[in-house]
Amino acid sequence: VMLVLLIIFMVTAPIIQQGVQVNLPKVRAAALPGEEQQFVVSITRDGDIYLNDTKMSADELVDKLVAISKERPDRQVFIRADEQVAYGKVIATMAAIWTGWNVP
Repeated sequence: VMLVLLIIFMVTAPIIQQGVQVNLPKVRAAALPGEEQQFVVSITRDGDIYLNDTKMSADELVDKLVAISKERPDRQVFIRADEQVAYGKVIATMAAIWTGWNVP
């Protein structure tokens, strides 16, 4: 029984950790190192915005980032976008991130 449970956990663990599915463009750069949990804004092919694994609108994203930046201004926000997302949608999301993170 323990062996079967171990195999099940080994198979399902990578699936649980993946998060929001985004087809990133192919690049040669390596991943950035980090010890703390990172804030990742993902934009799906359908144009949905996620902060880590939580779906939200651009206005909700700004409000959430304002609250986070007041508590931890030293943190970084990373953005991931599906390769099929329109460039304008990515720029609008980046502007929302900039607005939320740089509130005095």
